[in-house]
Amino acid sequence: MGRFQVVGIEITVFEDETRDTQLDRLLRPTYRKGAKVRSEGYVLKIHTQAGITGLFLSLSSYPIAREVVHELRVVGEHLLLGTDAMDRERIWHEIWYAERYSGGEPRSQGPIDIALWDIAGKAAGMSVCQLLGQYRDRIRAYASVTRADAEADGLSSPEAYADFALALREEGFTAIKIHGFGQPDRDVAICRMMRTAVGENVDLMLDPTAEYDEYQALRVGRVLDELGFYWFEDPLPDFGFNVHAYKQLLKELKVPLSLGDMLGGGLYTRVPLLEMGVPIIRTDVHLRGGITGTVKLGRLCEAYGARIGLHMGGPAKIQCHGALANADMYEVGLLHPRFLHHGQLGVGSAHVKSAWESVDDKGYVRIPDDPGIGFGIDEDYVRAHEVTTYRFGRT
Repeated sequence: MGRFQVVGIEITVFEDETRDTQLDRLLRPTYRKGAKVRSEGYVLKIHTQAGITGLFLSLSSYPIAREVVHELRVVGEHLLLGTDAMDRERIWHEIWYAERYSGGEPRSQGPIDIALWDIAGKAAGMSVCQLLGQYRDRIRAYASVTRADAEADGLSSPEAYADFALALREEGFTAIKIHGFGQPDRDVAICRMMRTAVGENVDLMLDPTAEYDEYQALRVGRVLDELGFYWFEDPLPDFGFNVHAYKQLLKELKVPLSLGDMLGGGLYTRVPLLEMGVPIIRTDVHLRGGITGTVKLGRLCEAYGARIGLHMGGPAKIQCHGALANADMYEVGLLHPRFLHHGQLGVGSAHVKSAWESVDDKGYVRIPDDPGIGFGIDEDYVRAHEVTTYRFGRT
């Protein structure tokens, strides 16, 4: 098999905690002073005959780690162990088929693919971005603001959002995305207040996280047209499947639609969106096929003249941003007035050694050039909070 045969797989589940945060009844993270969200993260390590180890680290406060870990255990032991870690394309297709009853949501595919790219980069002494073919060494960032809350020192009013927008502008951000109340009239009030506060030199976007119906989306979208918003993201609860509704929004609105965050099926289900002319297609590197799947979708979007937007930040995602010419801005968040500095609400960071996102005074983040994905894990933190570790082969 050779030097890069996969000889061992290690999955460590650990407890994580996000302070001053709650998950509401629909599992949405919001600020609540004194509250805590306890969840489980995991570290995937793929060991090779050459002694090079590929890493993937989950970065989510959502309580889904156990489901993903179960899939990783099954696919890792039966499909990955003993294969050549350099055969990323073949492994990607095999996982897609092995999880064919997942409804186009093979959750093991992204983490395994990212770890394999980490191996490839380390073996070559290059970052994944360089290995893919680097397009840029930095990319414009946008501040992704958490949804509204009910706390006096939080984001409970349009005025609070406007004040926070001014603080973000001072931090260097030149673009801000709003997650508001999910209620059209209240969200419109936020949008108007923020535009008045920051003026025309800061790009604004609205993401109602699929909480509007078609009529509400049209009504809010017309206000966004008036205010010159940069994009309108995933307004409808169908997650991108309602072709008729989006054709109507595309016909009636000037604000660019940005769709696909919650749409399963990888690149295959995004073809209808491209065919109807959606200008920004969104995906998630971790959940929708890893780096291989993201690059495939990026090239497809480029052929249609569309941009690709990546959901949230992270080491693998910033590497993709560096390699895709049509990648849109890099998402930093979720941010909140109480968590402006390295306090991304809903995303743990205590278990990460390397800081991969630091916004400069021009509003850009640098693409890391360390070999592989370009981050390290705080092994002491993970060990101290370990729940269990699953091992297959030699680890």
